[in-house]
Amino acid sequence: DPEVFQSKQNMEQLDKCLISLREMYDERRASGLPNLPNEAEMQSYFLLTHIDNEDVLGAVCGLPNAVIEERAIQFALLALNAIKTGNFVTFGRLVHDAPYLTACLLHKHFHRVRSAAIIRMNKTYQNRDPIQLQDLVDLLFFESTSEASEYFALFGIAVEVAADSTQIVRFKPNTFTVDNQDTWRPWKAVRIIEARSKSLRSSQIMQGRGKALIR
Repeated sequence: DPEVFQSKQNMEQLDKCLISLREMYDERRASGLPNLPNEAEMQSYFLLTHIDNEDVLGAVCGLPNAVIEERAIQFALLALNAIKTGNFVTFGRLVHDAPYLTACLLHKHFHRVRSAAIIRMNKTYQNRDPIQLQDLVDLLFFESTSEASEYFALFGIAVEVAADSTQIVRFKPNTFTVDNQDTWRPWKAVRIIEARSKSLRSSQIMQGRGKALIR
């Protein structure tokens, strides 16, 4: 329910839990105890929620090699690089391949990756043939053409209807703007993320099920 859901508050509580877990892992190692089997997964959640932290890579370097080499950490590092570099193709593949809980954390970065992609496309495709809206829905992991149309409108890009009735996007330098990005309210990713949880029990979700980590 959008009226009661508080994303910021939820992320703050998650952050506190992850920081406490990291401290517990460090204390165990200092005591000579072995690594716990799910540590890499929890550490990967920390990385995905602290991408803009300047010392996020330092947090990785401080981990034992055995933890760093785990698939969950390697996946998070790939996601971090895709988000930082604006590689929306790689990011989209990672969203598709991620387990359910990891995909939920990646959803936080959809707007950032999409906006960077559209800014780049506007420079590349100005005065060129238009692009079909459905192709951009798939490429930029939108829920539907309706969400995509609403999103492009933020940038002053109007969706047009071609002679064959298909919806198209034409990038025009004279109408493009980046001034309205902060007004975007994210849509729930039912098709992209939530659909994969329907066949899972709560226990399976907690075990990181919902797709393979890395193919």
